[in-house]
Amino acid sequence: MRLLGWSTGVLAIGFASAWLWAQTQPTPAPASQKPALHARVSSAQAPVRPVLSQAVATAPVKTASDREQELAARFASERADPAWAEATRAELDADLGRFTSKDAGLRTIECRASLCRVELVVASRESGAAFIQEWARDRRFDGPIHGAQDNGKLVMYLGRLGTEL
Repeated sequence: MRLLGWSTGVLAIGFASAWLWAQTQPTPAPASQKPALHARVSSAQAPVRPVLSQAVATAPVKTASDREQELAARFASERADPAWAEATRAELDADLGRFTSKDAGLRTIECRASLCRVELVVASRESGAAFIQEWARDRRFDGPIHGAQDNGKLVMYLGRLGTEL
């Protein structure tokens, strides 16, 4: 039942690890600058790889709350696309409404041009996690999702198809 809390942390660590790994990989040279396969590369010409400790020291790691604040600011600054916003709000109302219960109920759904913010009232972390698990298995909304729970409420940001969260 504590899957949502664990999954958010695991995803954050996974993304941070993937980013860190990508930062330690050498940047490939353009085809015109690549030496022939049989050519020898002197140590003066060898590409310099960043030291892992340098990459860790300079790489800011985003926490879940940083991500939520970033999405909240992005949502607040976004203008509305009235046609998409209204159609998506109605779609989400019907889709999420299929899974509401006495332990998890919709409070608000607000959509803009590429993001929607959904707030649910949940009786406990467990009921919020159960709601997410049930909805994720049979949801009709195809866009990306980011969500977090705190003090009896579950806030999710949902993106238009093709939007990165």
